[in-house]
Amino acid sequence: ACKIRITANPYYADSLPGILQRIVTEEGPSGLWAGYFPLLSRNFLFTTSKFFVFDYFTDMVINMMPDMPPTVAFALTSTTLSLLKGALAGCFAAVVSQPADSILTRINESDEQIGPISAIQAILKEQGPSGLYNGVFLRALWASAVISGQFVVYDSIKAAFYGGIMKGAF
Repeated sequence: ACKIRITANPYYADSLPGILQRIVTEEGPSGLWAGYFPLLSRNFLFTTSKFFVFDYFTDMVINMMPDMPPTVAFALTSTTLSLLKGALAGCFAAVVSQPADSILTRINESDEQIGPISAIQAILKEQGPSGLYNGVFLRALWASAVISGQFVVYDSIKAAFYGGIMKGAF
């Protein structure tokens, strides 16, 4: 709650203790947890779905060539393939987690303290079901770029460790 308040309004308070005090004074202690469940939901959905899609496409490529030696399989996790799998994973993760992100945004933008159910009801009343996906295109572009970079690093490190194990370095 503190990070979101100071990001949304840099003049909200001068320090972390000041932010905490203002939230508790204005909203009560429960204000410190406003948006926690949607935040947790969004992060869980985003993280698990990106790994699921990335691993699915890795397995799909490897299964297309069943007689491939392990060293060749790791070579297939080249930069280009890692970028592609990461971009697909990021796009999928953004789409899956967008409703939770929309709910979290509504909670944090509200002038009064509202919970996730009230946020969902407000979005549906004002915009219909499509309101849960406002901004999904830009978020998918952002996630595709970021996640593809993360998986290039991930695959590079994994290949280096695997190569070290195969050579007896570890």
